[in-house]
Amino acid sequence: MKTEYVITTDRLPEEFYNEIWQNKEQKKEWHELGFDIPETKEELKNKKLPIDTKYFSQEFKERLLEKLSEDKDLDDLLDGLLIKSENFQALNLLLGKYKEKMQTIYIDPPYNTRSNDLLYRNRYQRSSWLTMMENRLRLTKEL
Repeated sequence: MKTEYVITTDRLPEEFYNEIWQNKEQKKEWHELGFDIPETKEELKNKKLPIDTKYFSQEFKERLLEKLSEDKDLDDLLDGLLIKSENFQALNLLLGKYKEKMQTIYIDPPYNTRSNDLLYRNRYQRSSWLTMMENRLRLTKEL
């Protein structure tokens, strides 16, 4: 399991701008997502560009998160949470911390797609699929 963060540049301390500015992978993602890349690192503050910590070293991420959480709990700074997992397992994991606190939940279970690229069963009878979904939807009501 790994955890990454996406944070907009306007929320970041300027002391991190140089490292962000030099990160080619991050700039490549901005380009792929259609963002206008600033011409100078000083423009990062006004652009509100998303930085994804997956493009940075563990050391950078730790320094950044430590700095961001100096005055406030990191959980209080989050606007959302994205989990890539099997739905049932993820929902069970969330129950401990987020019971009755979630506003929106989006799950995307497979339903007899033609793709064989999925790592789990993809060809359900309708009754089996509905049973699988019922278990997951019951958990969402608790969140």
